[in-house]
Order: sequence, then C-alpha cells, then structure tokens
Amino acid sequence: MHKTDYVGTGTTDVIELARKSHKSMLLRLVRGSLDETISRYSGLGDEAACKETGTMAAPRSADGAKGCHLAMVPPPPNFGSKYLNTRKSADSQQALRKHQRVLDMNNVNTIVEGLLGEVTGTLAVALVDYESGMCLGTAGSGLDVEIAAAGNMSVMKAKTQVMRDLGISGGIEDILITLESQYHIIRPVGETLFLYLALDRQQGNLAMARLKLSAAGKQIKV
Repeated sequence: MHKTDYVGTGTTDVIELARKSHKSMLLRLVRGSLDETISRYSGLGDEAACKETGTMAAPRSADGAKGCHLAMVPPPPNFGSKYLNTRKSADSQQALRKHQRVLDMNNVNTIVEGLLGEVTGTLAVALVDYESGMCLGTAGSGLDVEIAAAGNMSVMKAKTQVMRDLGISGGIEDILITLESQYHIIRPVGETLFLYLALDRQQGNLAMARLKLSAAGKQIKV
C-alpha cells in the first residue's frame, strides 16, 4: 500500500502532494505494476474473466504476472444497444413508480387491453407519461408502441406550446393524425398522462375509436 503523509503541510503543499500521488498511481497502473494486485482482489486474473469485462490478460510486469488492462479487447457486439435498452427500461420503471401510488395499474392494464379488444382495427394502445414519454401500460403488437409514445409526447408538448403562443384557452380534447393507412389518436388524461391509439383505416371506425378512447380516459383516475 502506498501512502502519503500530509501532516503539517499547508493547503498549497497538500494540493501538490495529492497531484504527485495521483500521477504516481496512474503511472503504476499504466506500467502494469499493480496488475497482480488487481487480479488477486478482483478475481480477474485469467484471460476468460478479463474478456468478460472487455479487458485482456497479458504479461505486463517484470515478473511476468498476468493482469487485466483496458482497451485491448473491443466491446461485445450490441454493447451500446444493450446499454440503451437498460436505460430505457430504467426510465420506464421510474415513470411507473411516479404514478403507481395514484393509479390502479391493474385497472390501467384492463383498460388498454379492453380498447384493443373492443375497437376493431386497433393496432396498438398505450397509456403514456406526458413528461418522459414512457409507457405505463400497453397492448397490441401492430407497431413499436414505445417509439410511437415517445414521439407523440413531443407532439403533445408542441401543440400545447402553440396554443399558449396563440392565446387559445382550454385544454386539448384529442389530437388526430391521419396517415395513408392508419389513424393515430392522442387523448390527454388529466395533466400528466395521455392515451394513444393506432387504428388501421381499412378495418377501423374512427368515430367509434374516439368514443371508446374518451370513455377509457374517464375511467383512469389521476
């Protein structure tokens, strides 16, 4: 263990000693003189274990001891996407925790699944957190509802801002986006959530979808 004694030194001297101590430690790491110690305490002394952490075992010190050093093995495939999926999952859980104290989540799931079954031609349904764009409840597999929910959050915020800029009072009843083959309907629920429904134009009835979506929104107590 390498120690530096700071007793009896002034502030300026302490800063300089700390700088030198950090520099010395970094040099020891780079030269591999700490590899054996790191391997012993981390359990990453063999090549298989090192590869598991994106490092490589190789002789780095004078005595030939093996240890793990960084940046020698490229990260595993899809490392970035795995991180993003993990992050997205964490954000979803955070949004869920924010609302679950005031929402009956079993009721939410029943409502979104009910819309999927009751409204003919429905591709997907979601209850979405207005601030984060994360889904609190979903049903259907006709499209990637999480991507759609995040995008529709931006639509909601943009339309709300336009209403403010134009001095239009009152709230949004619903927003209808008409595509060549689909209808997308956004229905605010209170001030923190909105329901989103994607409908196939050939199979669905727009008037019925809006009616059912309105009724579902009233069932969700915020």
